[in-house]
Amino acid sequence: MLVPDNIVEDVKNFISMRTGIKFNDDKTNSLKELIKKRLEYHKNKVLPENYRLMLIDKSTDEYRQLLNRLTNHETYFFRNKTHFQGLKDFIIPQIIKRKKAEEEIIIWSAGSATGEEPYSLAMYLKEYFYDNNLARFKIFGTDISNEAVEKSMIGIFSRRSFRDPSNQIFMDKYFIQDGEFFKIKNDIKNMVIFQTSNLMDGEYPLADTSKKIDLILCRNVFIYFDHDSIRRVTDKFYNILHDDGFLIVGHSEAINQITDKFQPMILGDTFVFQKTITKKSTDSFLKQLEVRPLSPEIVLKSKELDREKEKIKESRELRVGLQIEDRLFEEALEDFNYEHFNKALEKVEGLLKINPKNEYGIILKANILANERKYDWSERLCKEVLEINPINEEAYFLLGIICIEKEDFTSAIKYFKQVLFLNPNCGYGYFELAFSFQQLRLYSESLTNYQNAITVLKSNSKSCFKTFRGIFDNIQLIDFCNFNINQIKKVYRG
Repeated sequence: MLVPDNIVEDVKNFISMRTGIKFNDDKTNSLKELIKKRLEYHKNKVLPENYRLMLIDKSTDEYRQLLNRLTNHETYFFRNKTHFQGLKDFIIPQIIKRKKAEEEIIIWSAGSATGEEPYSLAMYLKEYFYDNNLARFKIFGTDISNEAVEKSMIGIFSRRSFRDPSNQIFMDKYFIQDGEFFKIKNDIKNMVIFQTSNLMDGEYPLADTSKKIDLILCRNVFIYFDHDSIRRVTDKFYNILHDDGFLIVGHSEAINQITDKFQPMILGDTFVFQKTITKKSTDSFLKQLEVRPLSPEIVLKSKELDREKEKIKESRELRVGLQIEDRLFEEALEDFNYEHFNKALEKVEGLLKINPKNEYGIILKANILANERKYDWSERLCKEVLEINPINEEAYFLLGIICIEKEDFTSAIKYFKQVLFLNPNCGYGYFELAFSFQQLRLYSESLTNYQNAITVLKSNSKSCFKTFRGIFDNIQLIDFCNFNINQIKKVYRG
C-alpha cells in the first residue's frame, strides 16, 4: 500500500507535538514504513487519510503499538560507568547528608526503557549503601512505551543486557540464571516501581505532588527531542526537584545552552547538573575543562630524548634499520588508509619487532584497534607512548577520538586541549575540540574553535600528524566546519 507523504507528515507532526520526539530523514522513513505495516495489519480496513484518527486517544492499542515501535529500548546494565561512579562517590552521599535519618530519598529514572537503569541503581544502593536504611529509597522507572514497562516489571534479561564483563559480580549476586536468561532477584525487583509516563504530558511518578525528587536520571532521552521540548521538560524537572537536587543526562546531552536553570558540575570524567538557588557562572564549569601545562622537566626530558634519537641516526647500521622501520610504517599506513586493517596490523607488528618503542608504530597499532572498537587496548597503547614521550600530541589526539567514540566529551575536550597546548597550529585539534563542545551544546566555545580550525587549515596545507596523514583533507574539513557553524547558528543566538 502506498502511504502519501502528506499523511506521514501529518502523523509525524502529531507524534512530535504529543511526545517531543524529533524526526530526521531516517526516522521519517521508518515512520512511513511503520504506518504501512500497521495499515496492512488492519487488512486495509483503514484508509491512510484516516489513520491519524486512530491515534487521537492515547489509551488506544494503536497509539501504544506505534510508540512501542518508534522508541528505542536499547540499553544495558550500568551503562556509562562514570555516571555510576559519580553517584557512589558524591551524589548519593550528598543527598544522604542533607536528609534526616528517616526521610525518604526519591530517585526517578525517566525514560527507563526495559528497566536496566533503575535496577542498576537499586543494585548500587544495595551494594554500597546497605547501612543507610534502604527502605527510605524510593526508585521510580518510567517510559513512554507500555511494552517496555511491562518487560521491566517482569525483570527477565538476556545476556545482551550484561555487556561489561566487570558486572559479573552483580550477575552472580542479584540474578538467577535460567538457561540463556537471567531473572532479577525479588529483593532488587521490589525496590523499583515502574509506570508508563509521557514526559511531555507532565506525567510524573509521584501521586503526592507536594513531595520533591532528589535525583532524576534522564539519559539518552533528549537526543530524540527538539530544543523547545527539552526546555519544557527540563523546566518541569526543575520545579519538582529538591533545592540542590541533581539531574543526570546523557554525555552528549548537555542542557546548559538550552536552559540556564541548572549548574553543571564536573565529577571525575563526567558531568552532571544540579538545581541551585544561587546562580553560578558557566565559566566555573569551563575552567574545569582546562588542562594543566606539562611541567618544564617533562618537556626538557622529551627534548633530550629527541636529541638522543638524532645521535642514533649517525650510526650507518642503525640508519639502515630506521629506513626499514620507515618503509614498514609507510606501507602499514597506506594499508590502514585503504581500510586493509589486517595487512596494516601485520606490518606494524613487524615494525614493532624491530623497534618495540617506535612511537608512531604503536600509535598506528592503537588506531587500528580503535577502528575495531577495542578501545581499552587502544587506550593502553596510547598511554604506553606517553610514557616513552610525554609530549607526543598524536597519542593525546587518538585518546580524544576514543573518548568521542565512547561519548565521553568532557574527557575528549581535555585531550584535545592538550594537543593544542603542544601544537597551537593543529587544525584537526581545533576541529575535534569544536565538535566536542558542540556535543555538549557549549555553542559559543564550539563556534570559536571551528573558526580557529578554518584559520589554521587555510594557512597550513601540511598535516600536523604523521600517523593520521591521509585520513584528513583540509578542504573537506573546512567544509565540515562551515556546515557545523551553520547548524549551530540555527539553534544558538549568542
